[in-house]
Amino acid sequence: MGTGAASDVATIQGFQCLIGNVLSVAITLLGLAGFAMLIIGSFKYMLSGSSAKGTEDGKNTITFAIAGLILALSAYFILQIIAAFTGISSLTNFQISTAAPNNSYNNQLQHLHDTGRLTPGSQSTTP
Repeated sequence: MGTGAASDVATIQGFQCLIGNVLSVAITLLGLAGFAMLIIGSFKYMLSGSSAKGTEDGKNTITFAIAGLILALSAYFILQIIAAFTGISSLTNFQISTAAPNNSYNNQLQHLHDTGRLTPGSQSTTP
C-alpha cells in the first residue's frame, strides 16, 4: 500500500483509463451475449417443430440478438469516432498498466522547494 504521500492521490488520467477499460469490456461482453443469444434463438427455431409459438419465440430471439449485435457494433464504432476526434486512444484499448505512477507533480514541487520559490505553507493540494 501507499505511504500516504501525494503520489497516492487519484488523478484524472486514472479516471480516463478506468472509463476506457470499463467501456471496452462492456462492449466485448455485449457482443458475446448477442452472439450467444443468436445461437440460442437458432436452436429454439430449429427445435420448435410445428409449434407456432416455438417458431415465433425463436424468430424473436434471433431478431433481438441481431439488434443487440448491431447496437454493440454501433457503440464500438462510435467510440472509435470519439477516440479519433478527441485523440484519447485509451477509450479503445484495454490494458492494465504496470508502470509506476507519474510523479511529475511531486518532482515539480520538490524543484520549486529546492530553488526557494516554494515556501512551506504555500503548497497547493491540487496539481
